[in-house]
Amino acid sequence: MNLIILSDRNFFNLLLLVLTELHTTLQVVLVNNLEELSHISDDLKNQSRLLSIFSAEIVPYDTLKQFGFGCYNLHPGSNEYPGWRAWSFAIMNNSDHFGLTLHEMAERVDEGAIIHMQKIPRESKSTEQDFFRSVGGFVHEFFKSFPDFFLDQKRLTACDINWTGVKFRKKDVQDIIKVNLGININLLITVIRAFGFGYLGEKPFVIRNNKKYILGPSVDGSYSLNDLITIQGFNFWADDFLNQQK
Repeated sequence: MNLIILSDRNFFNLLLLVLTELHTTLQVVLVNNLEELSHISDDLKNQSRLLSIFSAEIVPYDTLKQFGFGCYNLHPGSNEYPGWRAWSFAIMNNSDHFGLTLHEMAERVDEGAIIHMQKIPRESKSTEQDFFRSVGGFVHEFFKSFPDFFLDQKRLTACDINWTGVKFRKKDVQDIIKVNLGININLLITVIRAFGFGYLGEKPFVIRNNKKYILGPSVDGSYSLNDLITIQGFNFWADDFLNQQK
């Protein structure tokens, strides 16, 4: 059995570390997107297991059926938060936890049988960025504590946990991050905490005088004048304003 990982380089390196610690000789291939996945030969797919980690790509069902050892997704949320940007909705709901859920990939997104799930404690004022600063260590420990994923060539056995809650879509995210200028300031703070880093999507924004203002720092942590905005009488750099609320 081989392992095809659909993810980015950072999570790929984490998995290589786990495999080294488990002393397995599994052949591992990284693909970043569906185009790269399409270049994998049918013969290699038939001899492989697919693992998607925090990828925005939705793998077609016909492609899933080509893998001889199953297809699995590590979902960045608990079973209560299926769908898009699960960690953000955990923040919006002031949940006491984030999560990681390993499940079979099925024809419909986040509906496959759950194999293994771990809740990650969340502090009340933690942000999207806090989640991604710490999640690598949890991913490492998640797979290290579940070696059967790499060692068992049979179909993995589902646990007794089922999906619950509403499956959030990209449209649900768009409805939230397009901020109304009349928004309650406490809700605004929560929205920026939940979506302000912009992982796998846009950051919150407002439209004022036909100009779009981004409510959050750039990916590298720097700022531009576009980040300065007045809402409900507050002038702030969004990230600095958040820090003042902690």
